[in-house]
Amino acid sequence: MRENTAQGQWTLRVHSRGEELFDFAPAGARSLGLAVDLGTSNVAGFLLDLESGARIASLGIENPQAAWGADLIGRINHAIAGPQAAAELRTAAVTAILTTILFLPALLTRSVVTAVPYLLVAVLMLSAQNPPLDAARLDIMPPLLWGRAEAIRTLLRSLAMALAPLLFGAVSDHVFGGGRSGLQWTFVVMLVPLAASAWLLFKARRTYPRDVATAAAVGAHSTASRASERN
Repeated sequence: MRENTAQGQWTLRVHSRGEELFDFAPAGARSLGLAVDLGTSNVAGFLLDLESGARIASLGIENPQAAWGADLIGRINHAIAGPQAAAELRTAAVTAILTTILFLPALLTRSVVTAVPYLLVAVLMLSAQNPPLDAARLDIMPPLLWGRAEAIRTLLRSLAMALAPLLFGAVSDHVFGGGRSGLQWTFVVMLVPLAASAWLLFKARRTYPRDVATAAAVGAHSTASRASERN
């Protein structure tokens, strides 16, 4: 290339970045560059003289996708937070496992003195699940749906609490034959759903940060849409 240039007596301007050649231009031509700043709310463009660094022209407009800016920010936060954002679910899952483990010796032993310490700690672990679960449940729900979600949850929980004694008694009498042994094994069987909930909570930790970001983005988009409708 150098030999052909010398023989033909013509020159060529080359633009490079390190060892990479990315543009060619005739010698003496003006070198211009375009810089674009793409933000979540605004977009700005700048036409620059690459030799002097002077700004020739600039233009800024509002980003038409500004309503979805919160989604971008939320997903960036999800990438930064990573597994640490699922600490609430991890706490709930660990306490669910500990509850299951502590209830087993309390139910299988025949000594009240031995059973009471296990029961006290198991009940404490069972209660310790509620605060992190309440916080996690609201985190993955868009704010505008909090009322509806809590109403449905309360209804389902009330139905479950009303049916639990009937189901417990039916399993004890008709499956395990009633009496002390029937009650004992019914309690043991009822620990299976608790252990299953711990397993589900551990699995939910993988998608929890993304679900939180999605709920925040939906809430921000709904708020922006309502504000634009008012205007």
